[in-house]
Amino acid sequence: MRTLLIVDDDQAIRRSLALSFRKEFQILEAAAGEEALEIIKETQVDIVLLDQRLPDADGTEVLKEIKRLSPDVPVIMLTAYGTVKSSVKAMKLGAFDYIEKPYDIEEVKLTVANALKLRMLEEEVNQLRLELKEKYVSCHP
Repeated sequence: MRTLLIVDDDQAIRRSLALSFRKEFQILEAAAGEEALEIIKETQVDIVLLDQRLPDADGTEVLKEIKRLSPDVPVIMLTAYGTVKSSVKAMKLGAFDYIEKPYDIEEVKLTVANALKLRMLEEEVNQLRLELKEKYVSCHP
């Protein structure tokens, strides 16, 4: 089962998202940036839902660190304080998408599904590259 990390300081939002995705994902939760980064360091995470404003960090700084630690993990930013400038910054830092609160859960589910498809395609491409490399090496000793 794939793993979804929900990072938001609002427990009600974390619970709501966790309930919405519990059938498709193993759910991990963090209420702060440092907690999220510890989880990323210790656990294989497939997708992250990340709040823009956290009590201990700016979400874009957490995004930057997540991308440094796990560059292939899609990160979907959530914010109640969205601006064009902040969404552009998040996308430039590698966010998969940027969703404004209050969000429509169907929009979040669709975005997560698309991020998961991308993640699976990237894994497949990496596997095919490895297989091609192994075949090339075995044919050209």
